[in-house]
Order: sequence, then structure tokens, then C-alpha cells
Amino acid sequence: MKPLIPVACVAGGIAIGWFSHALTTPATPAAPASIAAAPAKETAKTDAVAANEAAAAAPAKTSTGRPAKPDNDEAKAKRDAKNREMGKKAQDQMAKRMTDVQRKKFEARLDKLAADLNLNDDQKAKIRAAMEKRFETFGSLLTHDEDSSNDLAHMKEIGELMKTDGLDTATEGVLTDEQKEQYTAFKGKERQSRIESKAFKDLGSITNVLDLSAEQRDNVYQVLMTEAATREDNQKTGSMMSLFSDGMGIQFDDELGIQDLMQEQMEGQMQQQQGGEKTSMADIQKNFRATVKQRTDAKVESLRPYLSETQLQQYRSHLETKGGGLLNMFGGAGGDDEVGK
Repeated sequence: MKPLIPVACVAGGIAIGWFSHALTTPATPAAPASIAAAPAKETAKTDAVAANEAAAAAPAKTSTGRPAKPDNDEAKAKRDAKNREMGKKAQDQMAKRMTDVQRKKFEARLDKLAADLNLNDDQKAKIRAAMEKRFETFGSLLTHDEDSSNDLAHMKEIGELMKTDGLDTATEGVLTDEQKEQYTAFKGKERQSRIESKAFKDLGSITNVLDLSAEQRDNVYQVLMTEAATREDNQKTGSMMSLFSDGMGIQFDDELGIQDLMQEQMEGQMQQQQGGEKTSMADIQKNFRATVKQRTDAKVESLRPYLSETQLQQYRSHLETKGGGLLNMFGGAGGDDEVGK
């Protein structure tokens, strides 16, 4: 499978395709040790040099001392088939982990929903069946084994599926009028919980590097609550990056909103590819770098009224260090290659 969007690999999610591709790409053989080092200056060939050249030109031998058989089309085909099989197996395992994590999260959420709305067994069964159908669809999309020319349409399907969490659709026609009102309140509580969780997490990151007074701590927390609420309300789709990272068992310390940025990059690339455009990986990296800097500046300025100049410098250094690590990861995703070839 061709890796459609390398930037997503940084988050680990669409590493399914990337990892599969890596496994199916034969490694380039290393140069023989006898020719790895060049002489310091030109000299006449000695017997030792001639012997080395003869050894390098001689047929390779196996561990038994017998000459190794030269690679042929049949051997190459078998090796490639084995690599593809390994890649597909890794892809299937990754997809299973992702869907299993989502099922567990849904079951925990359904328990809360059932308690808040007093759902009966029939209602719970109908909601669970609708969500299971969604999980099966998502799993089949993650494990598709089609020609890479269909990758764009395939990723678009995944994107469409991720626009909602599926629970609204699953509860349609299942809830009573009273339960519908309770469901609206239930979602409001979930939203507030996500905002508070995000703000507390970011506050923890800040207090790890800054010694805040009680007053500063309260003020900083209010700023972080506002930022978390804005981020929550501006999310237009479900976080695909979060889905993939959860499936891989990765917990992001996403103080700079990198997962959102990666998803934005991915969606932008998909739109460009739909229009037949080719995206330079260097341009993607440049935009990523500029956005991380912009977000760093914005977060520092948001706390300026409450922190001293020394604290602001320490906070900026903290964010730049974190952003630099992410940029190094991101930079390793692709060089100057074009996306969408």
C-alpha cells in the first residue's frame, strides 16, 4: 500500500499504510566492507589490495561456505510476497487495536449514558448494534487492500466517517422525548469534562516548569479554560490523530494542539489531491514549522498579563523545546518528496 499522507505517520495513525509500505520495500544492500574505505593517497596496487578486489568480485558465500545463489526473479517475487504478507499482517493488527480501543471507550460511554438517561435493555441493544456496524465499517476501511490509485477515495471515506462520533446517529429513533433532552444535557457534561481535563493537563505542564503563586495559578487556569473551550468548539471533525494514537497506545502531551494541526494538514492535502495538485513535503514542513511558532507566540502572549518576564521566557523555552522535538519527528517524515504522486 502506498503511504498516502506521510504527515499523518508522525502521529502514528496512518502509519498503517506507511509501515506496510516500509515492509514491502526491499532494503538496499550495504556496500562490501572491503570497498568502504578509500586509501589516503594513490599508490600502486599491492598484493593485499588485489586480493581484496578479487574477494569482492568473487561470488558471495553462505554461512556454510558454499557460494550463494544469485537472486533471480522467482526468489525476488517470493521475498516481495512475504514482505507484503508481513505488511498486511501489521496493518490488520493495527486496525484491530484501533477498533478495540474504540469499542472499549464506547462501552464505558454507554454505561454512563444508560445511567443518565435510564435506558432499558432494548434501547442499549439497539444503540450497541448501530455502533458495532460503525466499528465494522471503520475496521474494513483500515484494512482495505486495494490498488494505491484508490487511496485518496479511501481516505476520504475514513474522513467522512470521522466527522462525528456516531452516537447521535445510533440514538436516533431510540430515545423518548424526555431522554432526548437528557441526552443534550449529557453531551454538555461531556464537553465540559473535556475542557476541564485539557485545561488541567496544560496547567500541569506549566507548573512543571514554572513556580506559580496561588493567584498566578488561578489566573493561568482561567486562560487555559478559555483556550480549551475555543479549541473544543472549533473542532469540525472527530480527531483522527487521537483515534490512531489511542490505538497505538500513545499518549500525546498536546500542549500546542499538534494533533489538530496534523489533521488540518492531512485534510488540506486531501483537498489538494482531489484537485489534482501535488504537495511538496518541504512546503508542508515549512507550514508546520510556521504554525508551531505562531501557536507558541500566542500561548506566551495569552499569559503575559499574569507572568513575569523571566517566567515568560522560561515558558517560551519550554514550548520551543517541545515544538522542536515534534518538528524533528515531522521533518523525518519525508524530505522534499512530493505528496500526491
